Amino acid sequence: MGIRVLAMFFTALFASQAYSFDDCGEADGSTYFSACIARKSADDGQSKINVLYKQLLVEYKKNKMDNARDSLVKSQESWVKYKKSECDLEQIVHGGINSVSYGRCVSRITSERLEELKELAGEGSDSDL
Repeated sequence: MGIRVLAMFFTALFASQAYSFDDCGEADGSTYFSACIARKSADDGQSKINVLYKQLLVEYKKNKMDNARDSLVKSQESWVKYKKSECDLEQIVHGGINSVSYGRCVSRITSERLEELKELAGEGSDSDL
């Protein structure tokens, strides 16, 4: 799957989520404010994942590491499916459509994936990415 296709998928995935406040200060009520903060955290993490993912693809291609590149693509595709399924489940179990559980789940799983990709890139968790 090409980088452009994945970028479009990630954009569509996050654009379709229930919480998309531009300014969390305008969120009405503590539940919505919490959801906004979780969404912003997830969006920031997703942006960092996208950058690091693209860097890894370029590095693997440059170093003729086709198996690693193919595995990374499959891993990322599986991760996207896992994140959606897991967060859908958590939202069902922990609350309805207005619950903050989905945003918190996406934020948590995105943060975990970012750390995994940093490890693959040899950056560890102290990186500024």
